[in-house]
Amino acid sequence: AEAPVTTAPAQRWVAAAKGERGLAVLAPGFFEYEWTAGGDLLITLLRSVGELSRNTLPTRPGHAGWPTAAPGAQCRGTTVVELAIALITADDLAEPDRLEQLCEDAFLPVRAWWLRDYAPFGAASPSPQGIALEGAGLVFSACQAAEDGRGMVLRCWNALDRPTSGHWRSERPVLRALRIRADGAPLEEITVTPDGHRLGVEAWPHEIVTILVTFTD
Repeated sequence: AEAPVTTAPAQRWVAAAKGERGLAVLAPGFFEYEWTAGGDLLITLLRSVGELSRNTLPTRPGHAGWPTAAPGAQCRGTTVVELAIALITADDLAEPDRLEQLCEDAFLPVRAWWLRDYAPFGAASPSPQGIALEGAGLVFSACQAAEDGRGMVLRCWNALDRPTSGHWRSERPVLRALRIRADGAPLEEITVTPDGHRLGVEAWPHEIVTILVTFTD
């Protein structure tokens, strides 16, 4: 009974391209967009509500939840909206991890390096630190401490329409890696390189891969 709406949700970016001409709008988080018949890309800058549910909406009869007032969700006052615009091509749309990288370039803070500490013997770039994800189409989704406090949960997803592979790289040596479900249930062991610093990732199209790692120290 609900009437269709013209807006749709987006996370981090929304883009359109044909050939060598294209445009991407980037934002740090979730937002709404609309692609019009005339080729305009509309972005919702501010969305606020006064009640959790109302039965007088023209797009839906009846209630969708409790009719409770939510004055704190009306977003009163000053709001700062951060957006970035990037020129892209159809090839970029076919490799969405490129757009994910644009988001990180636009909104992640700059990290400073002391080359005298991280570039021994005159190396041109600092050595890898922390945890990094490598692989075509793989998008870094989450890195958090495990519930038992003894390991770390790494999550990524495949942004491509085809299977892909890659690996996680860890500065700290990994003792064991186990692929798990989103609820933490174990699935299978993940191969770790002999030095303990790399573990492989295999992902089907648009698949989410969650791994629980335990470090040697």
